Amino acid sequence: MPPPATSSLWPILAAMIDQAKARIEAAGDTVEWAGLLWMQGENGASGTWAYLHPTAGKEYSDQLRTFLAAVRVRTSPEMPVLIG
Repeated sequence: MPPPATSSLWPILAAMIDQAKARIEAAGDTVEWAGLLWMQGENGASGTWAYLHPTAGKEYSDQLRTFLAAVRVRTSPEMPVLIG
């Protein structure tokens, strides 16, 4: 799965996930990914946003799915995600 293409922060997050897993395993423990909490802000939710960008919701939804799939590739395919 390709990483999220438009995010400059993806390489940092991917490295943090990989490093955390390596440190835990180096300590002799097993990694068990309990879940991911994703909190989305309200930026761009004004009344004019939908008029100016009518497909923004669909685009965001697609990008979020791609991001979550990429995170699950690095962690656990069945990891639950709570979106707030």
